[in-house]
Amino acid sequence: MASYSDTMSVWTKNYCPTPTAIWDTVSGNSAMLVWDDMGADSYKVKFRPTSGTWDYRNTLATSVSLSDLDYGTSYEWK
Repeated sequence: MASYSDTMSVWTKNYCPTPTAIWDTVSGNSAMLVWDDMGADSYKVKFRPTSGTWDYRNTLATSVSLSDLDYGTSYEWK
């Protein structure tokens, strides 16, 4: 008979530091978003046209490339 446990331990960081040295490079309808390594295992980058619907990209890197953006449209990201 196999033994089992009904408990589980999960370890997480209890904070998310604010990224530093954030910058972006825009070219045509693409953008490269870059930030300093904050020691996370992965990052979730949210972006949208100003006042639009949020979209996101998950990445293990400290940068993400966005393409197919609308010309003449302001975007925000976090």
